[in-house]
Amino acid sequence: MISEDRKGTTFPIQLDKSQSSLYVSLIKQWALIILAPLAVVYLQKLIASPQLDDNINPNSNSKSNATANTHGRSSPHHHRRRIQHALTGLSFYFLSYLLPRSVSTILLSVSTLLLYILNLARSFSPTLQSNYLANFGPLLRTHELLPGVLPGAFWFLAGITLTSSLIPDLHAARVGVLCLAFGDPVAASVGLYFPGSKWAFEISCWGGIWLVGRRRTIDVRKNNGVVGGDDDAKGRSRKSLAGCAACFLTSFLLAHISSPAWYNGEEGWGWDASLVAACTTTVLEGLVSSFIGVDDNFLIPIGTSLALFSYNNRS
Repeated sequence: MISEDRKGTTFPIQLDKSQSSLYVSLIKQWALIILAPLAVVYLQKLIASPQLDDNINPNSNSKSNATANTHGRSSPHHHRRRIQHALTGLSFYFLSYLLPRSVSTILLSVSTLLLYILNLARSFSPTLQSNYLANFGPLLRTHELLPGVLPGAFWFLAGITLTSSLIPDLHAARVGVLCLAFGDPVAASVGLYFPGSKWAFEISCWGGIWLVGRRRTIDVRKNNGVVGGDDDAKGRSRKSLAGCAACFLTSFLLAHISSPAWYNGEEGWGWDASLVAACTTTVLEGLVSSFIGVDDNFLIPIGTSLALFSYNNRS
């Protein structure tokens, strides 16, 4: 009877410990679910802080700050958008290790929908538009300042959301996110570092490709082989060959070190698959996005991870 009593008293204690650990796990997960989106939004606001811009008077009001940030928006000295781009992508990358994939996909989907609604509401509320520009204006390109225009952040979220939803291999999906986070900013930074380089080209959404020299522009379209002028036509996207090379090298390294075979000995992919991922990222960033007029923030994570997954699972 004594042994039975002991068993009877120990079983509830073990059950309480099991329940306690389960509750702790649930609390941690829900804390991440609530805090992760808030942390990402706070990161955007922190990087967009007017105090980070040397051209802004910290004593001026927020509306003036938002207006001042429209000047010199593409200056090579202002890298805050690229820093924000890389840190946000890196945040999503690390969150993929902390949250279940199903939960991450739901959070991304809800965030994308809310950002779409927010940008739609900017068209109807001048107050919301003013507050939006005051808080996040420095992160926007010139055309994104207009009410109702979807910013790059929306396409960033939408691309990662579809990647998380559609790509079965989580490792390949993470590579797409990393290439998005670092490939594009590195390409832009290197391209700005060589502003006078004649090794560059321009692309228009009408299908034209121009080799751009320091003093001349050569039109190499199939149906028009004439030599153009120095002025840049509207709608053209200038791409530096040095920037494309930097994007390729960065994406290749990221894909290669992200292979499970590289860091923990599991079955992964080799340099050939990393080469496929790097080529896909570079082509999407340098050519395809301008040709079809779709933001490369949307194309890169989906296209890169899909190419890597398809190559690794070829018959």
